[in-house]
Amino acid sequence: MTTSTGETERIRGYLIAQANKLTPAELAAKLRADTAPLQAIGAAVPTAHFADRPTPDEWSAAEVYTHILDMNERGARAIEGILNKGLMPSPITDTISGQARADLTNAERYWQTYIIRREALLQRVSV
Repeated sequence: MTTSTGETERIRGYLIAQANKLTPAELAAKLRADTAPLQAIGAAVPTAHFADRPTPDEWSAAEVYTHILDMNERGARAIEGILNKGLMPSPITDTISGQARADLTNAERYWQTYIIRREALLQRVSV
C-alpha cells in the first residue's frame, strides 16, 4: 500500500510548516510525546498473541511494530544523510512489507529497539 503523490505532498507540506514553528529541541520533545502512546498500545497485546493477525486482512502487532521500525529507520537515514553529506535524500516510500522481525517477540523489545534508534538520532539533531 502506498499513498498518492498528491496526498504525500499535502502531508509533507503540513509537516514542514508545523516543524518550522518549533526549535529542534521542541520538535524532539513533540516527537517523544506523540509516540509515547505506542508503548502502551503494544503492551496491551498479550505476548502469546503478538504475532497473531486478528483477521487475515489485518496486521499483527508484530507487523505494525515492524512497519514503525522500518519507517523510523528510513527517516533517520535520510536525516543523517543530509547531516553527513548535505544532500537531499531520495524520496522515502511508505511501503508495507507485512513482515515481522523474528528477533523481537514482544512489544517491549520492539519499543526498546525503536527508542534506541530514535534517541540516537534526536541526540544528534537536538544539540
